[in-house]
Amino acid sequence: MEAVDTVVCPGELIVFNNKSTFCIDEGWLWDFGDGSPPDMARYPTHAYQSPGTYSVTLTVQGLFASDVLARTDYITVSAPPTADFSATGALTGCDTLTVEFAATGDVAGNTVNWNFGDGVIGQGATVVHQYTSPGSYTVELSVIGPCDTTVVPKPAYIVVSAPVTAADFSA
Repeated sequence: MEAVDTVVCPGELIVFNNKSTFCIDEGWLWDFGDGSPPDMARYPTHAYQSPGTYSVTLTVQGLFASDVLARTDYITVSAPPTADFSATGALTGCDTLTVEFAATGDVAGNTVNWNFGDGVIGQGATVVHQYTSPGSYTVELSVIGPCDTTVVPKPAYIVVSAPVTAADFSA
């Protein structure tokens, strides 16, 4: 038994190749390990609906014998990446504000994109961005995995105030 793909997304159709070598095959019984009804096709397809790791068992009945092949934890169905972020340094300030952002969660091996809320975007698990105009900024992290994208927005996360003018008087 062999699957064309062993790491898939939920709902993705997998083609299983039956490599049985009985002289006369009379029947096949596939158990995909996800609670779905068994399949009796020689070369079945199957779609897993939930993230997780699944074992697959093939029972082949020949004319005079039968055999069972079980592959433990054979298929992995990917879940959406987990994601969050934090910032180092002040989140509020006057005039120019430099902030370092760090993504956490399933960032390794996935694409990590940032929208800083001021028209600038960035990429990478850790980024430094400088805000140069007054305003309240929503920062958004997007982690793009093999099957899905997780987006984490933080509204009004950064607030930059206009610079205070210096005190002055005359007599």
